[in-house]
Amino acid sequence: MGREAEGAPRGAVLLVHGLRLPAGSLAVLARRLRRAGWRAEPFPWRSARELLEEAGPRLAGRLEALAGAGRPVHVVAHSLGGLVAERALARLAGPPRGRVVALGTPFLGSEAARRLLERPWGRRLLGVNGPALAAGIACWRHPWPLHVVAGTRPLGWGRLLAGPLEGPHDGSVRVAETEVPGLAGHETVPVSHLGLLWARPASRAVLRRLGAPGC
Repeated sequence: MGREAEGAPRGAVLLVHGLRLPAGSLAVLARRLRRAGWRAEPFPWRSARELLEEAGPRLAGRLEALAGAGRPVHVVAHSLGGLVAERALARLAGPPRGRVVALGTPFLGSEAARRLLERPWGRRLLGVNGPALAAGIACWRHPWPLHVVAGTRPLGWGRLLAGPLEGPHDGSVRVAETEVPGLAGHETVPVSHLGLLWARPASRAVLRRLGAPGC
C-alpha cells in the first residue's frame, strides 16, 4: 500500500462509481491516488437498485467518520456517482471537510438518459435512478467546492444506445451537461466516458483538482 500504509498524510478520498459499474472500476485511479499519498477508499453502492436518496446518507456517514480523524476528506465520483455525492452533502452540516471532483457527471441532466427512458428496455437498463439521471439538478448549492472533469472523446455506449449527441461529448455525456452553476472549477480532457476512470489525462486532472486552492 506504500504511503497509504504510512498514514496517508494528505487525507482520504472516497471513490464513488457510476451506473452499472463495480466499485473496482476506479481501482486504477485509486492506485494513483495512493502513490500520491492519499488514502483512497471505494464506496460500493447498488447503482441500478439503490436510490440516490438511500446511497447519499450512507456516503454522508462515511464522510463524517473519515473527517473525524481531523484530516481532509474528498470525494471523487464518476458519472451518476456525482449525484450520490450531491445527495450526501445535502445531509452534512458545518464547513466543508474537503472537495468533490466529478468525472463526467451530467449534473444538468442527461439527454441520453431521457431518450432511454422512453423505451422499456432503456428504463430497465437505467434502473431506479434513471429519472434522477435524466433530470439532474439546477445548481450546486453546497459549500464543498465542486470541480468537474469532462471527457471530449465521443466514444461510448450512451451515444450508441440513445443516438447522436450534440456538441462536445464523451460518448455518453455532453460537456454542456456537466457545467452546473456553482461549480468551483471545470476542465476537459480528450478521453471517453469510461476512459475517465483510468486514462492518465483524467487521473492527472483529478490530482490537480485535489491539490488546487479551495474556493
